Amino acid sequence: MNTIWERWKDFHNEPDSLKRIKSAALAENTPISIDTNNFAGTFQGSHGKYETELDKCQCVDFSRRHKPCKHMYRLAFELGLFSLDDAKSDKSKIKSPTPTPKKRQELFEEVINKLESYGDDIAYCFKDMLYLNLYRDSLYPCDDVSIFSQPITDGLMHIITDPVNTIKVHTKKTVIEKLDSIGFEFPHEIKTTQKARYEWCIENAELITPLIFRNFVFLEPAGDLLSTKRKVYSYLLQKFDSYSYFDIEE
Repeated sequence: MNTIWERWKDFHNEPDSLKRIKSAALAENTPISIDTNNFAGTFQGSHGKYETELDKCQCVDFSRRHKPCKHMYRLAFELGLFSLDDAKSDKSKIKSPTPTPKKRQELFEEVINKLESYGDDIAYCFKDMLYLNLYRDSLYPCDDVSIFSQPITDGLMHIITDPVNTIKVHTKKTVIEKLDSIGFEFPHEIKTTQKARYEWCIENAELITPLIFRNFVFLEPAGDLLSTKRKVYSYLLQKFDSYSYFDIEE
């Protein structure tokens, strides 16, 4: 039992603490590093990196409240001292520090220069990806990720694999026909209707997706681009002065 962490046990059920516990489980609060020997960790905050220990943290929240912040709860979880429901770890989701106006302008110019170097086809798809992210809260579907190898390498795009949504973005007819083409046999208890088989595919997406959509992924804006994506989208919209099917309001 860690006596340092035990000092906070009376605070865990307070409403404010429950909010921080919930936040601690998010992927964006994945630690940059954990030092198990010294019961410490490093986290990324809005204004830089925070060094965190079980009894203190450099973040503003702890300096104001002097009670466990989300970083301390996440550290305790990583050290096996505290339980977090559905805790997610993904370093690609760690938020970048808020850049200064000068830094944002420099980043914007850097991103545009890269997009111009890729050519109009990729830049146009990039515009669609930003539109879906900004105004539809959804991901850009892609069945040939090799086309975007350079922007992915440059840290402008991030690959997401999502078996369930991979099935859902395709029609019932497409999914069933692809399975028929490879001689897939559904379990005998599944009704032969297209709807029943499609719903079964969604429930078993982890099995089905690799069989018929092996190269299908989703893309989203990545890295530092997140701080300037609206400005980049506006630039691309003006550059092409046209609308793709993604731009049509429902």
